[in-house]
Amino acid sequence: MASFDFDVRIVAPCESAGMLALQGHRSFSEGAPAEALRLYREASAMPFAHASSGIDLCALGIALGDGAGARTHGLRALALAPGDADAWVNLGAACWLAGLRKEAAQATDKALSIAPGMESAALNLARMWRRVGQPVRARAVLAAALEHAADSARMHHAMAEICRVLGDTAAARRHALAALAALQPSLAPEPGVDEGPEAEDPAAQARLLEAMTDTCDRLKGAGIGHHLVGGVVLGIVRQGRPFSGDKDVDLGVDFDVDRALVAEAMADGFTAIDAPGPARDRRWCMGFVHAATGVGVDLFFKQPVDGKLRICLGWPDDLLFDVPRYHVGSIRWQGRDWPVPMPVEDYLLADYGDGWRSPTREVHGHRYDKRWHDSQLSSPSLHADSVPRAVNLGLLRLLAALGQRRWPKALALCDQLQALCPLDGVGALRAQLLAAGIR
Repeated sequence: MASFDFDVRIVAPCESAGMLALQGHRSFSEGAPAEALRLYREASAMPFAHASSGIDLCALGIALGDGAGARTHGLRALALAPGDADAWVNLGAACWLAGLRKEAAQATDKALSIAPGMESAALNLARMWRRVGQPVRARAVLAAALEHAADSARMHHAMAEICRVLGDTAAARRHALAALAALQPSLAPEPGVDEGPEAEDPAAQARLLEAMTDTCDRLKGAGIGHHLVGGVVLGIVRQGRPFSGDKDVDLGVDFDVDRALVAEAMADGFTAIDAPGPARDRRWCMGFVHAATGVGVDLFFKQPVDGKLRICLGWPDDLLFDVPRYHVGSIRWQGRDWPVPMPVEDYLLADYGDGWRSPTREVHGHRYDKRWHDSQLSSPSLHADSVPRAVNLGLLRLLAALGQRRWPKALALCDQLQALCPLDGVGALRAQLLAAGIR
């Protein structure tokens, strides 16, 4: 359901309570949570004699955030049908929502013992293990389930994500391509979606400016040298303002800066991103969220290496980018001088290629909008050793775009993947999207 990131099961009702619960699901999915809550309360007060009613009430309770109530409905369903895997799946999700993690895992594992290849159960249990910092156990859950459902695109996708986190580049590639192959026959791309220019959002631009200003002021006040890098610089130079799609701010900082001093400077008004263990050494980067605006702020520590400046994006991909050495100057925007790499045109050429001034890019005869440009895939400064991991990241982003039916974005990602590392599955998908009229 939209309000909860675990899968739930909804089954065909056969009595009044279940029918009301199903109506509640429809109301919730149509953006009417108040009506869904009314139907949930009404249905919850009714007796029922079939497990299907408890299953659907449990799912609706989860959607509405009522973990305790959903758990009660799930237990009622299982009292009527102890061997129903759908009921065990929903009970597991309800218990997790209610804060009963051990019970949640046990219930979800029970669903898998009844239906070993059950997609929703395997995905939920894998998510649970990942939430508690156990990606190896999550991988084992999905591996076992895939033995019974080898054509599950969603499980291959989830497995690719886990293998990426575990640093198994070959397995991540294998499962990402398997997910793509399983998904492709069911795709129905159609022109029109996402093909127009991105709408201007003055409020978002104001939030970005506020976050940029606050970040630079904090760092300057602490005596920490810094400068803007990435898409914000490109937007200001190319069109006089950041791009409409920019949701975060990237800054470069000298490698030898005291990380504790950075954390202290950003402590008030920013929330540090809680990174998993492998990312906590703060050697290459530190991430924050600006509390007042919700804008992300990433600091990258640039290290001189072989006459260039190396930037690493950190865990889990550890992508390396080597750009020519530059000095820090400034550009004027919104009545303020902003620190940026200089000469700025040389920096943008190194980071975005010789077409950085253009709003479009052409690859293999297809021209795409630069808002779909992925700098992790297409930057000329990407280190050769990082290409395999960058390709895997691109494949996962491609799968996400397909799941969201964002066809032009998917096509642009295909273009960029094929330019970096041609893959048969990506080439076939690219041909399918072009044949469907996607541009």
